[in-house]
Formats: sequence, C-alpha cells, structure tokens
Amino acid sequence: MIFLWTSIGLVRANENTTITTNNLSSSSHNTNEVPECTLDDYGATYTPCVKMSDTRTVVYYKKNNCSGGVSLPISTETLPCNLTCSNGQFLRPPFVKCEPCSPGEFSFSEGILTNDWEELPDSMKTNCVSEGVKNPKCSSWKASTNYKYIHSGDQSESTGTVSSVLTYYVDILREVGKLEFSFRVDADTGNGLELYIDNQQVLERTSYVHEYTVKSFTLTKGYHVIEWRFEKASAQSSSTKQMAYIKWVKIYGDKLSVEYCTKCPAGTFNNEHGQASCTACPLDTFSDKPGQTQCQPCPDNTYALSGSTSCSPKPSCTALDYAAHYTPCSNGKRKLIYEWKKPKICNGGVELPTNKDNEECNQCPTGLFRKNDECQRCAGKGEYYDLKELKCKKCYEGYYALKYLRYDSNFFNEMTSLPSHWSTKCLGECDKEHKGWSIVSNVEKREAYLDAGANGYGDESVLSIPIELYTDGSISIEYELSSTTPTKTTTTTTSTTTTTGKPEDHLTASEDEDTSVLLFFINRTLVGDFSRQTLKELKGTFKTRYYPAGHYLLTFAFEKYDSPIKQSTVLIKSIIVEGEVSGASDKCYECREGHYCPQGTDEHLPCRPGTYSNIRQEACMACYRNTFQNKFGQNKCLNCGAGTFSNAGSPDCVNTCLFSVPGTEIVYNLTNLQSALNSELNVFGPLALPNSPLKLYFNLCNKFDTAYTKFCQKESRLSVLSEQRKEVTTRNRRKGYTTYSCVEDDSSENPKYHTSGDMGSTISYYQSPKGDGLTVYLGTDYKCANNEGVYNTKIELKCNPKEGIGKPVIVTEVSETGVMSLSDVCSTKILWESHAACPICTVYDYEAVVSSDCENGRRKKTWFLKPSAKCYPYSGSSAPLPEEDVSCITCSQDDYTFVETKCVNGVFKKKYVWKEPRDCFGGIELPEDETLTCDELEIGKLTAVTGLSITAAVFVCLLVGICFFYFRNKQLYEQYEMLGQKETPDIEMLNSGSGVLELMGNESSSDDDMGFTTTKTINITDSDEDDRV
Repeated sequence: MIFLWTSIGLVRANENTTITTNNLSSSSHNTNEVPECTLDDYGATYTPCVKMSDTRTVVYYKKNNCSGGVSLPISTETLPCNLTCSNGQFLRPPFVKCEPCSPGEFSFSEGILTNDWEELPDSMKTNCVSEGVKNPKCSSWKASTNYKYIHSGDQSESTGTVSSVLTYYVDILREVGKLEFSFRVDADTGNGLELYIDNQQVLERTSYVHEYTVKSFTLTKGYHVIEWRFEKASAQSSSTKQMAYIKWVKIYGDKLSVEYCTKCPAGTFNNEHGQASCTACPLDTFSDKPGQTQCQPCPDNTYALSGSTSCSPKPSCTALDYAAHYTPCSNGKRKLIYEWKKPKICNGGVELPTNKDNEECNQCPTGLFRKNDECQRCAGKGEYYDLKELKCKKCYEGYYALKYLRYDSNFFNEMTSLPSHWSTKCLGECDKEHKGWSIVSNVEKREAYLDAGANGYGDESVLSIPIELYTDGSISIEYELSSTTPTKTTTTTTSTTTTTGKPEDHLTASEDEDTSVLLFFINRTLVGDFSRQTLKELKGTFKTRYYPAGHYLLTFAFEKYDSPIKQSTVLIKSIIVEGEVSGASDKCYECREGHYCPQGTDEHLPCRPGTYSNIRQEACMACYRNTFQNKFGQNKCLNCGAGTFSNAGSPDCVNTCLFSVPGTEIVYNLTNLQSALNSELNVFGPLALPNSPLKLYFNLCNKFDTAYTKFCQKESRLSVLSEQRKEVTTRNRRKGYTTYSCVEDDSSENPKYHTSGDMGSTISYYQSPKGDGLTVYLGTDYKCANNEGVYNTKIELKCNPKEGIGKPVIVTEVSETGVMSLSDVCSTKILWESHAACPICTVYDYEAVVSSDCENGRRKKTWFLKPSAKCYPYSGSSAPLPEEDVSCITCSQDDYTFVETKCVNGVFKKKYVWKEPRDCFGGIELPEDETLTCDELEIGKLTAVTGLSITAAVFVCLLVGICFFYFRNKQLYEQYEMLGQKETPDIEMLNSGSGVLELMGNESSSDDDMGFTTTKTINITDSDEDDRV
C-alpha cells in the first residue's frame, strides 16, 4: 500500500492503482491559461503516524491550480508523533519543531484558551429554558460590552424557574486532560451557578463569589460535554443582576500543540516572542485592533482606563475629583492636605486647593474623649462617658453600657489612610493607580467618608472590615450613590490613520443607564444592595438584623457591570456597629425584657430557658410549676399542654405519653403506637401531602432534634426566621430545632436545598367529643404567614379494636389546582385508626368466671374481657388479669336480689338474680319468680310514698324549729355580750320583757359610746348594785 499526493490531497492506493492527475506538460491544457507555480501554490501536512517508528513525515501537495514554475518540494524530515509544544509556541507543517509566537500573538499549546468573547467558539452553544410561565424573560449567555468576559444573562426580571446554559463540547486526545475556568457569581440564596460534566454535577449551586475564582476538574481521554447552568429557582429578593460570570476557560489535553498563535485581543498588547498571554494596556493608552505589539497613548485631553480599546474625552475637573485628608493631631492642631483622586480622569475646571496648616482637631466619635491628642474610651466594664460631667461613670442594676463602634465622619477625619486591619482591592481590568476604596474629606461640608473610586466596565472595588461582637448586635450604614453625568462628544484623532476608538465607546450614556450597584455582605452572605435602578433616593441608611456574638467580616463591593458611566462611584458616610468589642458607650440603656443586667455590665444577658424577666431586671425569675419556656431571652412562660406537666424553672414539659381523662378513670397509653415508627428515622413518616412536594414527619412521645436527622435540618420559612432573629443569642445559636412534628419540601434533588418548617414543638391531649379516641395537638408559637393561627399538627386517634396497629393518614385539604408551598401549610391534619388508640382496659371491661370445683375450701376465679369492650389490649380469649384463689363461700340470702318487670295485663313479675360478681357457690337456691297483681304493686308504692312524705314533713318541721331557736338565742347573746363591755352601766328592763336594754352612761361620757335604751318601772337601789350586770 502506498500514499500518493494529488491536487485533491493525500489518497491511499495499492501498487496497481491508476491515478489520473493533471500532467504539467500535457498538451490537453493551454499553458497560457494557467499561471506558473510558486511556493505559495503548495501546501504541507503531516502523514499519519508510522507505528513502528512512532514518527510522522512532512509532505507537500498542490493547493492551487498552476503549471510549470517551481516544482513540488520533497521533504524527508520526520518528527515524533507525540511531540508537544509549550505555551507561547506553535507547530504546523512544514516545521518539524516547535516555533515561538511572534510579538502581538500568544498561544496556549496545552489545549484551548478562550478569553476573547466577541464570538463563541464553534464548539460552544448557549440556550435558556424556563418553566412555570407562558411568557418568560429568559436570557442566554452573552459577552460583556468589552468582550472581556461572558455572563449568563440578566435574570433579574425573569419569572418562573430559569436555566441559562452554556454548553462546551471537547475531545481530549491526551491520556489525562483538565478543565479550568475563572468565574464569579452574583445571585440570591437559592439561585446560582452549577457545573455538569457528562451530565454529572461536579459544582454545587453557588450563589455568591465576590472575586474571580479558579476551579479545575480532571477530564479523561475521549469526548465530553461540559455545561455551565445558571439556575434561578427562587423569587428575587435583591437588586443584583442574578447572573454568573466566566472570564476565561482552558481545556488541557485536547491537542498536542497548536498550529497557529492567537492575536492579542484589542485593549491588550505583547512585544516579545513566545508569550503565553497578553498584557492589558496601561492607564491612558489603548489598542483598538487585535495583534498589537504596543499600545498607543491617548491624545491630549482624553484618557483611558486599563485595558481600553479607545480613549474618552476628559471632563472638566470639579470638587468631586479631588480629596482631602488630615494629618494626625499634634498639640491640638493638624494639617489639611488636598490630592487628586486616582486615577485622575479630568482636565481643567477647578484647581487643586492649597494645603492648610494649624487646623483645629476634630471632635472624637460619640462615646470617646480626647486625651494626649488621641481619642480614647472608658476602660472599665459597664462604664460610659458622661458628656455633661466629662468623666466615665458606671451603670446601675437593671441598666447596661452598650458599646458602639462608630466609623463616621469624626473617625475618618482622624485617619490619614484606611485602618491597618481593613483591606481593599480592585478586581477586573483595574488601573494600577486604582487600589480600591479610600478615605476622602469634603472640607466645604466638614465631613469625611469612604469612596469606592471610579473604575471601568465590569470592574469591582471591594472593601473588607473584620469586626467582633461581644453581644448580639446589628450594623447600620449610611450611603450615597454619586456620579458625574458625561456629555456627548465627538471622536478625536491623533493622525489620519489612528483614532481614539468608535463613537459608541465614548461616555454618551445618561445616569439612567448606570447599572452599578453597591453590595453589602456579612460573612459572604448578601444582606443589602443599593442601585439607581431600584432606589427612589440616591442616599439613605440601612440597618441589618441582629447577629449573635462572634467574629464577622463586613464586605462592601461596588460593581460596575456593563455601566458606561466610568465616573460612577459610591460613598459610605458611616458604618456603626452595635455591640462591638472595641466600641464605646455614651449612656446607659434599659435592660430589655427577657434579659437581666447586674451592676457594671456592658451587655444585657438573656434569661436562660426555664426563666423569664421584665424590663430593668437585675435577675431572671423561674417559671412556675406546670409552665415552661424553652427559648432564651423571653419575657413570659407558657402553659404546659393538656396531659403534660413541669416543675418550677423547667425549660420543657414532661410528656409521659399517658393521658388520663379528667374526672374519670379512663387512661390512654400512646406508647403502644410507637411500634409503628419508621425504624430508620425513629419518627412516623414521611407522609406525603397530596398535590405537593411536601412530606410530614412526627412523633407522639418524644421530641426529635433535626440537627441530627436526615430531614428538616433547618427552619426555612421567612415569617418564622424573622421571629427567631429576635431571640438569637450566642447560647441558642444552633443548626436545627427540637420538635414533635415538621414538614419538608424535598422537590430539589440535592438534600442541601431542602426547605422545612416546625409544625409542633408543644403537645396537648384531648378526648374526642364522641369519646371514641383522642386528639393530639402539636403546636408552635409562630404565627402562620396568612395570620390564621399558628403552625400546628392535629392528630385524630380513633379507637378501632379490629384495625390492629393501623397507620396515620393525611387528611389535610390541599388545592387541586396548585402546588402547596411550605409557607402555605399552616395546619396539617392526620387520622389514625388503631386498637392502640383505645383507652387502657379497666376492671369494668372484664367479667369474672368462677370455677365450680372447690378444693380445700378454695376455687379459681378467672377474668376475661367482655366481648363488647373497646379498650387496649383487646383479645376475646385473653386473660390479662391474674387468676385468683377465692374461698368457697356458701350462697346465702345476702348474695341475691330481685328486679321487677313492668305491669302487663294487671300483673307483674318479681325475678330473683345473683349479685355480680358472684363469689358464692352452693348453699341456698334462688327463690322462684313471683307473679303479683299490679294493685299490690301500687299499694306498695303508695305506702312507700306516704311514709316518705311523713318522714320528710317531720324533718322539715324540726329543721325550722331548730333554726328559729338558734337565731333567737344568738340575738340575745349578742345583746348581753355588748352589755357586758360597759364598765358601770345602768340597766332598766321593761315590764313587757321585750329584751330591749338601755345602757345609761354618765352624762359626761363620750358621744361615741354605744348604748341600747329602754325604761323599767322597778327602781334599782344601791343595795342592788351587786346584782347588776
């Protein structure tokens, strides 16, 4: 077999194959019509590898139709089949060794580098898919305005579930390959970027990545499908663009070398051979074409930021273009220094003011006082600085000295640069002079603040501030969005061949097109965002929720996105941190309810579970008996649910899983239902709610901690989280929650994104109105989103002896038209029919059977459940009560009684029956039934009624008589008692003997003396004094 080169390329033939070619000397062609051959008419390629030698050979072929001239070159040079080139090199026929790239070019020989996004490579595709709405606003991946990165499209206005996909098809030729890319993400929690390789997820959904981060993944030899998916699954809660950014993508191993070097993109240059990358044009230079070896300087009165493809006219300088700062205080004086903001992008206009000496020192931030030219704070615990008395004082009991760390104008005026423990940087194609945020002063307004500085397309200024909270506290900021609106300008040229760029590259936009945004993060979680497109006012204040004690990182990121307003910036006027360990206090604060404050403290300490407090308390009080409190920092205790109890100071109520119906002997034992537990999860469930992705879990006897379960691992409902944030402290900061019942949305394939909610952390028992079972109520103290009560679970336990243990069934009504969400589930209802839901059997549910055999004066007495009994355990043949040995008692007249039937046809029957339970045997027999006339019955009844009536009348008469004499004697006793209290009263009694007395005192006695007056015809002489009372 041989290889032959023809005008159509390399063909394979055997030795007797005839090849028809264009004969250069054939008379059938007119040489006058075909040009002579030159070297440019020939091409070169490599032959396939020869396995035995593992080499390839360079061969030439005619690529253009020509005749005569230069003959087809012949080459005998070979090269190894596995020859690989380094980055900055290339290999193409007819070369047999790697050659360096020329200036203005670069190469990534180990694979493919994509960093110029003006056009997508042929092997890349993008699309956007939306679910849940008819007319979605779904954006696919697209390049930035300056083609420096590609983003997933602005999904901030998209509706429903959105997936923006960038697909890359690659073929790895080497034994081991690799994917490497640089990315960042701006998205709300629940949205973000995912990466799939061959339909296998290798990067979990990532919501926020402030800086460009590099990720790499190994690729095996062969074909692969790589997909970047930006998923928007939750409703937007911020003004961020909801998108991901990819700066560059590298594929290692898809080739052994590259045949051609790539020209440096516009805005970059390269002036050396064999380079693997290009350099961005520095400040005030540009390159408007690819493949440049140097950047051109901007014409006069124009400027360009780093990496620019054109220059823009410099606006006139204003007071916003320069900044001022003070030197440290010395002997009560300081110096004011003016500087142009960097980079300086203005010309003309105002001039830089002259520096000033001997300026007065600024006032210290609130709570601080100046000593030895420095601002200092009170050193003692629980102390504050009294501005009236100008000294440090300690707070009393029930009050505390809360510390505030204030980064405000007074603080910034004390600083010449950012504090040493702060950090700032500019990300993206930033200018070398632009280092990020800085402190600037506005002397005219006598204020100082933080300035993010101006930067270019897609750039980001980041400021990071570490703080430490010693108690639960919040962060407040004051901000102002500021920019200079540019005017439309025409293109400026430096010569007839070089221009400053395209007219559309100039600052021709208005502030309405400014898409820049200030993002505020705490520990890499977005807590606030501020942009012109969402704010009515360009300045304002913002306060976060309360955070527990601990270390936090505050991050402020000013992002430009594709904003054409290059001068756009943001100012932070103040940052105030409540509860910061290095802060200061200027007054005492009332101790909040749910907390206690001993003397000399700088924090309000939360009451522990089982205790509570009112405002201004020095100590917490224990919960009363049968009440509880399972949270920190509460101002009251809650009553235990019915059927549970607690001791004083308890954080929870005791649930024995036994319930006694008040006023009866009925007892329910729910521990018998525990045999139906899911043995793996140790709960009942999961129970699926109809027409929804929600699953319910519960337990009747024991609470479960979701921090240690495979389900319901965190509370997700916003209304509940809002309440919990008010209770958050260092001591109750935890992952899960303790409850009897919870509901979980497991619609996501990744358990990490499952949402859940507490459906009952307290338990109560109630007997069903029909008495055929028990209602178990599992409740919370969190209000439902629709304000229709609190989140709860109701379990109807119905007694059914024939059902066995049974199983719980969801009976909650769910809309058939829509899917129920987690917040919509306010109450869930469960029906459970079971024999274990019946009350515990009592002695009244049994009947006794006494054996007829009597041995040694004893016989057996056995108890059996009545067939009609509805209790647990139920078994018609079982004998759960122990057998008894009873004495052989001989039956007597006291062991039986009689019952009378109704009067029928003038007669009735008197039937004799044994008393139950019958404990006698033998002896007398039951008398025979008697038949009597109804007259005898009526006479008997009349006699009985008459007797009862007489007895009742006599009893009433006796009672009346007793009462009469009792009250009469009592009245007389009281009169004599009062008479006896006088020292020497005169007594006269009327003949009538009415019992009315007159107490005649001395005329000089007080009018306040009490007396009863009467007269008597019998005179009492002195000799009768001994008889006086």
